[in-house]
Amino acid sequence: MIRNWTYRHNLVSRRDVDNLWKKHFIPSLKPLELGLIEESAMCIDAGSGAGFPGLPIKIFRPDIIMHLCDSNRKKALFLKQVVSELGLQNTEIFNCRLEKVDSKYDLLVSRAMGKPKETYRDFMSHVNDGGKVIIWTAKSISDDFPGCKVKSYDIEASGKLICLSRGEVFSS
Repeated sequence: MIRNWTYRHNLVSRRDVDNLWKKHFIPSLKPLELGLIEESAMCIDAGSGAGFPGLPIKIFRPDIIMHLCDSNRKKALFLKQVVSELGLQNTEIFNCRLEKVDSKYDLLVSRAMGKPKETYRDFMSHVNDGGKVIIWTAKSISDDFPGCKVKSYDIEASGKLICLSRGEVFSS
């Protein structure tokens, strides 16, 4: 499905189409391997695009509520199609910018949506007290996020995960 839509709507890089498992699916599941997602968590994937990391997380963790947010109409239509075809329950698509989403979440995940140092404060404003933000990023990005508690995890050959939670001095 991703392959067909990518050629028409540029969901992922065309050179990545033959490496979807290695470059997209497996890195998307890293938070599950690390035990970073609580049972029945309410989650949002900001800038979901082709559904990474939100869809793989939801497929492997049907207990969570997953909202997929993307401002691109064609990508949102793709996400709706995938959710419908897979019969994913408790999954909602928002065709808007994250700023327009009015809810608070236990977890916000994001891959390739802006520069982490510029977006993390907006991301943190969308999580509950005790909530987390998980960002997939390049290994070269520093772990310095003022006002946040930070844990960093290497992802084999593709970067790292940065897990942020509210620090004592964080204010939105």
